[in-house]
Amino acid sequence: MTRLIADTHLHLYPCYDFAAAISALATNLPRHGEGVRAGFFAERRDCHAFAAIREGSLALAPGPRSFRPLAEPGAVVLLESGVPAVYLFAGRQIVTSERIEVLALTVDLDIVEGLPAATVVDAVLEAGGVPVLGWSPGKWWFARGALIRSLLDGRRRGDILLGDTALRPAGAPEPSLMREARRRGIPVVAGTDPLPFAGEERLLGTYATVMEGPFDADRPLESARRLLRAGGPAPAGIRSSWPAAARRWLRNARGGRA
Repeated sequence: MTRLIADTHLHLYPCYDFAAAISALATNLPRHGEGVRAGFFAERRDCHAFAAIREGSLALAPGPRSFRPLAEPGAVVLLESGVPAVYLFAGRQIVTSERIEVLALTVDLDIVEGLPAATVVDAVLEAGGVPVLGWSPGKWWFARGALIRSLLDGRRRGDILLGDTALRPAGAPEPSLMREARRRGIPVVAGTDPLPFAGEERLLGTYATVMEGPFDADRPLESARRLLRAGGPAPAGIRSSWPAAARRWLRNARGGRA
């Protein structure tokens, strides 16, 4: 059995210091214990950092860290002195017509935004990806909360996951949908979900998910998909305090201006 320690909601926005972002991920994930480390991209439609890393057009300066594309198209590994340090997996973040976020983990899915959530979930599953309904302030209430519950009810366990993020303030009550999902054995995975302004890149890997199960280093992407769907993940790390979360939300609303 292997422990997979993963940030399941990564962004690498153009405004980030790329080297600092990769350093943060490689430094923060080991703080959650021993195991295989990974990062799952959930990129906006206008961002293509994973593809640029895989193609070699986005690279680190010469040094002990480097990237190596793997045989599976949606996988890259960050090496430290030639040794695998962090596996990176492709993924997309898609905003639906109901204004909820669906993460398409492990696939670089080309799909327009503004489609119904059920349609997006079906497209992710058809592409072989893992759909995650991501928490966001206020977006799991009322009609949208009922929609998420209906999506969970209409699929087999493990077909759809829920996603927690470091933006949900520490100490805040766990959303009722997350509590219900845990009772039903529906996986709830955690990730940082950094915001699109400079400095957020240093948070990568601070909030993560720990999963246990078989992991094949020759087929890391398929192994990661199985572990995500298997259930039983546990969160690791820290979320923002109430004041820090408020500052981050406010700065994001101002377009990144402090």
